[in-house]
Amino acid sequence: SDKFVAEKPGLILDLRSKNEIKEPLAHKWMAEQGIQLIDSESLDSYDATERRRTAVRINVLSLPRLMAFVDKEWLNTSELQKAAELQDSNSAQEQAMLRIEKLNERGLFGLNQLILESGGAELCRALKIITLRLEAMPNDIVLIHCVQGKDRTGMLVMLLQSISGVSDDIIVEDYFESDNMSQHFGSAAATAAFGKRQYGKLDGRLFSRATREAMVSTLAYLRQRYGTISPGYLDRIGFNNEWRRRIRCHLKISHQYPRSRM
Repeated sequence: SDKFVAEKPGLILDLRSKNEIKEPLAHKWMAEQGIQLIDSESLDSYDATERRRTAVRINVLSLPRLMAFVDKEWLNTSELQKAAELQDSNSAQEQAMLRIEKLNERGLFGLNQLILESGGAELCRALKIITLRLEAMPNDIVLIHCVQGKDRTGMLVMLLQSISGVSDDIIVEDYFESDNMSQHFGSAAATAAFGKRQYGKLDGRLFSRATREAMVSTLAYLRQRYGTISPGYLDRIGFNNEWRRRIRCHLKISHQYPRSRM
C-alpha cells in the first residue's frame, strides 16, 4: 500500500529508465517522505552506512543495450541487412519497429531474456546494493519496483529466490501471483482496451501478463545457457560466491507459496 511504501522500506530500488519517471512528482514525494535519491551508475555512488531512507535508481532495461542484444542474438542475416539499410537511410523509427516485432514474436520469455542478458551488470549492482544495505542494517526492509512490478522486478526477485534455494515451483507461482493481482486490481479491463495489435508496436495484451510458462521458460533458458542460475548465471554477471554468501546471511525469503518476502 502507499502507506507501507511511505513508512516502512529503508531502501527502495527503482529499476525504471528515466523516460518512465515523472520527475517533478517523484522528487516531491521523496522530499515529503525524507527519502534521499541516488542515481547509481556504480557502487561508488552508494554509501550503505548512510542511515537515511534511500531510493536508488538502476536502469535495468536500457534501450541501446536492448537493441544491441536484439541485433546480435535475434536478427537473421537478411534482417540485419535490412536494419543496416534503414540505418543508412536514417530511418530510426523503422529500425525500432523491426526490433519490436522480434520481441513480440518471443513474448514474455523474450522480454525476460532481454532483461537478464542486456541488464546483467545492473542486476548485479542491485544485488550488491541490497547486500550492503542489509549488512549495515540487518532488520531493514527493501522494496523493489519498476513499472508493472513483474518483469525487471520479477527477474531480480527470481535471482534472490535462487540464491536462497527456493524451489522452481514457488518461484513460478510467486511470479504468476503478479498476473492474479493485475486481474484483481482491474488491469484486465486495461488489457482488453489495447485492441488489435499493430505492426512495430509492443503487444500490450501479451506484455501486461505474467504467465507461469514465461517463468518456466526463463529458468530453463538460464540453466541451458549457464548450467545453473546460482552459481552459473550469477557468476557470469559478477555476483560471485563471496557476494552470495554475504547476502544469504540476511535474506528472509519464504520457501512457501504464495508470497516470498525479504
